[in-house]
Amino acid sequence: MFRSMTTKGALIYAATAAVTVALSLVALILVSNYSKNQINLSVEMIQLFNALVALIGMIGCILKRKDLLLPKIIFQSLICFVLGELYWVLHIYIRGYEQIGVFSISDISWIGFYLFLLTACRNIFHRMIDFKDKEYRKNNIISLIAPVFITGINFVLYLTGDSLFYTVIYTVPTVFLGYYTLRLILLSFKNEMLKGFRSYHMTVGLILLLDNLTCLALNLGFEDTEYIFKFCFALLLLSITPSVYKGVQK
Repeated sequence: MFRSMTTKGALIYAATAAVTVALSLVALILVSNYSKNQINLSVEMIQLFNALVALIGMIGCILKRKDLLLPKIIFQSLICFVLGELYWVLHIYIRGYEQIGVFSISDISWIGFYLFLLTACRNIFHRMIDFKDKEYRKNNIISLIAPVFITGINFVLYLTGDSLFYTVIYTVPTVFLGYYTLRLILLSFKNEMLKGFRSYHMTVGLILLLDNLTCLALNLGFEDTEYIFKFCFALLLLSITPSVYKGVQK
């Protein structure tokens, strides 16, 4: 995944990511016996720190390939995530952790994170699709699995406490993002241009999956599972930068 970076850049990012993972794991272990509020604060800070590392790494990609739009879109998506996470960390620190069904300002930023990723799918990757491919229609049908899954999860979330407003504004962009992402993954096996971005699309797909499962675990009261999902989500953020590097090089 790092092969398209310069040797120095790859080593620096790999070392930074490794240290970040180690510190995140140590921090999670150290707070495991603390109060629920402290654990939630620590987990959110881990996500914030990992997103910042990915964001800084993306700056290098932008500087290296100033002519490309994709790194700039991903950079903007990460900015949205960082701003939302920063607000939520401060919210937990000042007011404490609020339970399900609460819509906050941070949710707007998180939805912005997905909207920018969706923009990349539509404005960048959609142009790479070969619509004459015999497998195109078949892949379209298979890709419907993603929106059906996301809609089902969010329907359960609505039934278990989430507001209808939040359910709708979250479900709509993520349903489309899930559909396009899965379709691009399937098409990448025969499309050379999309093949270079397969690891990126798989990362985005896993982020969507973990985000939905995290919300489900939270609403159903599986706190330990929720923390594990959030920790894995944080680790996935670190892989966004090298996966974009790999794709744009091709």
